[in-house]
Amino acid sequence: MKNPNQPSSLRTFLDQLSGSGKHSLRIIEDEVDTDFEIMAYSILTSGENPALLFRNIKNYPNFSMVTNLLGSENRIAMATGYGDIMDFYRKWDTILSHDEVFDPGPLEQNPPLKEVIRRGNDVDLFSLPIPRHYLSDGSRSGFGRYITSGLVVARDPRNEDILNLSFTRIQPFARDGYAFDAGSHGNMWEYLDYCRKNGTKLDISIIIGAHPVFYLLGAAFTRNEYSKAQKIISAGYTGGIANSLPVPSQSEIVVEAEFIPGETFDEGPFAEYTGYMGEDSTKSVAHVKTIMHRRDAIYYDIQPSNSSEHVNLFSMSRSAAITETLKKFMPKGPEYRVVWPHYGSRFLGLGYVQNGNMSIARQFGAGIIGTDALWGKIIFINEGKTELDLESALMNLAQTDISEGENITLFRNMYMISSDSTADPDGSVGKILFSTSGKPGVISKIIRGDSLELLSGNGRVVISHGIREDGNVNLAVADDIDISDMEKVGWALATRTNPQYDISVNNGKISITAMRKHPEIPSIPRGVLKRIAEKIK
Repeated sequence: MKNPNQPSSLRTFLDQLSGSGKHSLRIIEDEVDTDFEIMAYSILTSGENPALLFRNIKNYPNFSMVTNLLGSENRIAMATGYGDIMDFYRKWDTILSHDEVFDPGPLEQNPPLKEVIRRGNDVDLFSLPIPRHYLSDGSRSGFGRYITSGLVVARDPRNEDILNLSFTRIQPFARDGYAFDAGSHGNMWEYLDYCRKNGTKLDISIIIGAHPVFYLLGAAFTRNEYSKAQKIISAGYTGGIANSLPVPSQSEIVVEAEFIPGETFDEGPFAEYTGYMGEDSTKSVAHVKTIMHRRDAIYYDIQPSNSSEHVNLFSMSRSAAITETLKKFMPKGPEYRVVWPHYGSRFLGLGYVQNGNMSIARQFGAGIIGTDALWGKIIFINEGKTELDLESALMNLAQTDISEGENITLFRNMYMISSDSTADPDGSVGKILFSTSGKPGVISKIIRGDSLELLSGNGRVVISHGIREDGNVNLAVADDIDISDMEKVGWALATRTNPQYDISVNNGKISITAMRKHPEIPSIPRGVLKRIAEKIK
């Protein structure tokens, strides 16, 4: 499956983007400040959703910066060399199934990565253009800057032949020290837990800026990612200076560090993928030994909170694996399709089964909930092909004969990732499957005061700021949600609903209350937004 013509560095991928259409890459020549302005550009261009390349970083003349590389499905497909996102879904699971121990071959001795080397007293994390994204980031410690694209390389402390790539969020608190969180219960969490229990240190190297394939693999909850990358791209490697960990030789920046099991630092909160400030942290600490980078390094920044890129990165690999795994065991013949829209923060899934029956649709939906253990809270599966957007999903539900236990299946007290603020104190949450059979056709929209009505056939959906009972489906959201913006409505449904308490069926009508108390919503200074908005008119 390897494509020898695939670009193997961040730079060659940017070259590929620059020639692929006006909405793929936007270059900003104006000077930008690392305090909030990178974030402001990302927010204000989210509708167009381009990758953003900043050429002129204030106070950092030798760096440029790129963000939102993988904010679109088309760019993910491009990065992996597949024709489109459906091709990615079909083939990515095959890549993840490879588990060979990595053999780097001859290591490059003097790659561009080693043009600048800082060690000893010259080590200074603050020499890197680390952005400040949101006002409340790191407010517990006062250190508000986060490296969000830190791809961590480590060896399994129980088997050093195994190399692993993982994500951690990184908060520098000293020139040679940083706190980080590794709370997703992946391989890195397991390695750190082992080291804590045994009182052993762990060498870790942080890659900031490499080909996107490495980032997609690092988010895939797998291991031996380097060997998997070799199935897709041709990449060279170089040895570390202070750590015996190979890194891609065309990387932009690498920080070599050492995890210290006995030390903690209370970093956070952080703007999480849910769209809220997240309080959780493993409070891990690492000491930096070496920083190496190109003379004109491109700093890669992943916008936090529920940005398209943040959600895509941790979701797309998981989506491909879940979909393809279920297809292997579902009856052959029907077509199966499911998406996890980024505005739903992975909690919301929309799908269909074509050329099957309702029992197959229910089985497919139950399989998604059973397989997607950390997320997958609210799942819509339609019997018959349908548009995979929230309007259609709600209208399909409104046109379905609603019978709890038949077309609505509630799973009580299920395991949920800790970032879901709707969960009970023990971490459990209700998960729900809506098995629908609607054919909405054209959907009419009528705004009446503080409510939005969706009408099609005999189906009526009412979305409102107060609890209503006049639709087949009634969805209540809080006053801060624009009822005309279905992405905001979908976000509220996904992140402010605990299905075992907030969804009810009465007289053939369904009521959903998406109004649970939620954490702080990340924000940046209004003056910054206004200033950047004037620049990009």
